[in-house]
Amino acid sequence: MDPERAVLRPIGVIHSQWGTRDEVPLGGAPAMLEVFPEFEAALDGVERSSHLVVLAWLHQADRSVLMARSRRIDPEVPDRGVFGTRSPDRPNPVSVSVVPLLRREGLRVHVDHLDLLDGTPLVDLKPYDPGWDGVFGARHPKRVRQSRIPDGTLLVFLRRDLQNYLGPLAETPEARVGLAAVFHAIRAFDLPPREEALSVRTGRCDAALDALVGLMGGHFASGRVGIDPGIGKARFRFQAGDRTLTVVIREDRQEVFAREDPLRWVSEGLYEEDS
Repeated sequence: MDPERAVLRPIGVIHSQWGTRDEVPLGGAPAMLEVFPEFEAALDGVERSSHLVVLAWLHQADRSVLMARSRRIDPEVPDRGVFGTRSPDRPNPVSVSVVPLLRREGLRVHVDHLDLLDGTPLVDLKPYDPGWDGVFGARHPKRVRQSRIPDGTLLVFLRRDLQNYLGPLAETPEARVGLAAVFHAIRAFDLPPREEALSVRTGRCDAALDALVGLMGGHFASGRVGIDPGIGKARFRFQAGDRTLTVVIREDRQEVFAREDPLRWVSEGLYEEDS
């Protein structure tokens, strides 16, 4: 086979509410995948999976681009080769997205957290296998300093990570407490949560502890996340190098973590710090 003559045949089309890239939210949103009738048999059993791998052809991409940067987050970050980025502009603009499956209605597959334009050609669908596809200990260096990411954008990223790790339990007040503590540590140290130099100890043993593990990519074996009953349930003690930070969740304000808008965690002063 001549590699210069490889042909992709779309199996369907993606329907979303966005017509331009600037409209697409960073965390994606619900969308519908319409599969063409001739591929209906291939959908058999797809609804047995909670998540799908969606492959699509980014039809509006610039295929001449070889260097790119995260312009929406930090326009000043240096360019990097597109094979080392998630830029939609690339020689062969194939998009790979892991998304929750909401439901199937015949040839229509409804998903969430998809960030593709309306009319994007659908190339393939595959079930996501958490044991095979999930690499919990993976590392990806961040080019953008955390201090350059606005609060709202950072919370979108963290909530998506937490939902991927905990599923529906990510929205419990206990998990949100852990997310809030990690958010505060990121701002204090200006480090990404998966930075290997960053560790934490807490007296909690609930979904807040699970949130620390999921967001920081750490575990007990690595020594980056640990339990210390002497610290108490309201405290999270973070360390990065020779710097330490104890985040104290004010007991009189914990009900705020049950509210929908996580930006209130920041604006209402839920934290007290000690050293």
